[in-house]
Amino acid sequence: MRLAFPLLMLFAGRALAASEAVPPAVGVGGEQLLETAGGLVIVLAVLLGLAWVFKRYLAVPGVGKGRVQVIGGVSLGPRERAVIVEVEGERLLLGVAQGNVRMLHRLAVSDQAEQDFAGQLAEASEATGAAAGDKA
Repeated sequence: MRLAFPLLMLFAGRALAASEAVPPAVGVGGEQLLETAGGLVIVLAVLLGLAWVFKRYLAVPGVGKGRVQVIGGVSLGPRERAVIVEVEGERLLLGVAQGNVRMLHRLAVSDQAEQDFAGQLAEASEATGAAAGDKA
C-alpha cells in the first residue's frame, strides 16, 4: 500500500508530461466542410438514382400501380366512408365501414375520365335513392 501512492504519482506525472507535448487540435475549416457536404450530396444523389432505377425497371410484386385504384373518397361518419375504386376499367362505389365493405353502385365509365368525385357521388346517390324508392 505504501508503494501504490508513489507509483500512482509517477504514472500521473508521465501522463501530464505526455499531454503537454501534443500540439493543440486544429479547427475544421471551410474547405473541409464544403468537401464533406459535397460528398454527402453525391452519395444521396447516387442513392436516389438507384431507387428511381429500381422502381422504374424492376417489377416487384405489390409495388407500383395495381389492378385496383382508389379514385376518391368521402367520410360519411366517424367510421364510414364512400369510396370510388376502379378495377380493370370498371368504376365501383363502395361503402366502407368497420369490418364491412359493400358495393353500393356500379358507375358507368364516361368519356370524361376526370369527372369530379362529387358529381359521381351525386349520380350514385340519386340512382340508389331512385332504386330504393322503386322497391318501397
